[in-house]
Parts: sequence; C-alpha cells; structure tokens
Amino acid sequence: MPRRGQLRPAPLSLRRLRRGASHDWYARFYGLYETATGKIKRFSFQVRVGSALKRNRRKLGWLIRTTVRALKDETVPEHRQGEVFSSFRELIFNTSWFKVRRLLDYKAGVIYER
Repeated sequence: MPRRGQLRPAPLSLRRLRRGASHDWYARFYGLYETATGKIKRFSFQVRVGSALKRNRRKLGWLIRTTVRALKDETVPEHRQGEVFSSFRELIFNTSWFKVRRLLDYKAGVIYER
C-alpha cells in the first residue's frame, strides 16, 4: 500500500503502452448501395495499415483515394460484413469487385487504435 501522498504504481498493461507499443491502424469503408435487382444493401470492410504506410502518409492517402474512386465507379468488393483485409494489395488486386446499380452513401477513414 502506498504511503499517503504517493501515487500508486501503474498496472503492467499500462506500463507496456507507455514504452511505445505499436498501435494498430485500420482504413475503414462502409456505406449503402443498390443492387442490380433494386435491393438496398450495406457494405462494411476494413484494411490493416502496415508500418511502412504509417510512415508514408502520402501513399496511404493515395490508396484510400483509389479505393474510394473504385466505390464511386459503382463497384464493391466481394466480402463478408466487417471483413479485415490484410493489405491494400489484397483488397485492390486479389479481391473481385462487382458492379452495383448505384452507390447511395459511403464513409471512409483511418481509425487509430491501441
């Protein structure tokens, strides 16, 4: 028990975070689209941002703009709701994209987490 006026020691889990533990970054994309048959569906996926992209914000911005441009061209990747892609390479080149009738709404951004 600490004496009066002394601070308690921080738990071990917080001490690790103070020493510069790596943070996970994700680029998240979600929104609504209208299918070819007229049904309204939603999409939601995220891409893990690697350490090289964390240092190169210009390239990260370019990759996010490229993905948003593909969404605005009324194509959506085939995915499960909330799927996490390991990289932008897997999302853009290794995933098949399908055409939709109309993109109704979308949101994109980078989430910084511990």
